[in-house]
Amino acid sequence: MELRTGASVLLDWPAGRREELLERLAGQLRSALVSGTGGTSPPHRAWARRTLGRPLGPVPDDIPLHVEAAVPDPARPGAVETRIMLYGRPVVAELFGPGPAGDPSHLLDGGGLRATEEPREVRLAEAYCTEGCCGALYVTIRREGVEVVWDGWRGAERGATPPAYRFDASAYDAEIARAEEDRSWQWPAWRTARLIADGLRREAVRRALERWELCRPRAYTLEDRPDVVMVRFTHQPEAGGPWLHFALHVPDDGRPPEEAAETVLRGIGERDPKETATVCGGSPAYARALGYAWPERPSP
Repeated sequence: MELRTGASVLLDWPAGRREELLERLAGQLRSALVSGTGGTSPPHRAWARRTLGRPLGPVPDDIPLHVEAAVPDPARPGAVETRIMLYGRPVVAELFGPGPAGDPSHLLDGGGLRATEEPREVRLAEAYCTEGCCGALYVTIRREGVEVVWDGWRGAERGATPPAYRFDASAYDAEIARAEEDRSWQWPAWRTARLIADGLRREAVRRALERWELCRPRAYTLEDRPDVVMVRFTHQPEAGGPWLHFALHVPDDGRPPEEAAETVLRGIGERDPKETATVCGGSPAYARALGYAWPERPSP
């Protein structure tokens, strides 16, 4: 995916060379799947199958906007990115170096790229070390009659300030809808994490979390273990007082993501998650103050 939508696109490629490399890499993936050589772990085989089931050629430079999620090879853990191509060029890689393109959870599942008549500033990328440290890339998106406009760029640290981009509104809406509806890149644990994250906002689940004195819940997959969902909570009985982070590890056991997510959400309503979760943050002193044992090695 790096050769298709990543920073490698910006290199000065001889005519046809990138296409040749993409086809060669696809052939190596097919051979590895057939022979069982190379990355033979189940997550890697599953990633290879998903990758081969998606377009692998270059994005044409006459297409104004193309959006797709890019999942890194499990052998090289990294963030899942929302790659945005403007006329065949990866906008984040071209404008922002300190971090990856934004998470599909926000830009795609959360409708972050949709255009409305009310202008909205959208974060397209954030530095690895956080925005407060090394910045982020923003653009303002608005619908203007029969066009969608991207302008008001903020945070670009490569080259000159980008121009305003104007897209046919109908074509823009169709491309964003296509990208949002594309599930071909998702793997079961990622889908489970998204369903859990959505469910954590339900009123009944929120009330249960308050009953167990838990706040700031979130769910995501681990970069180095993509087949595991991490569900994290913060336990802080009194504002300003001692606190601990707790984590539930939910491995992919083959069940449909919908069933796995509902099991976790139902469990939160029936039983205090702290009874089965592990302490993964805080301090030994805070653990003692709240009546919990501090682990020798807090989980990630």
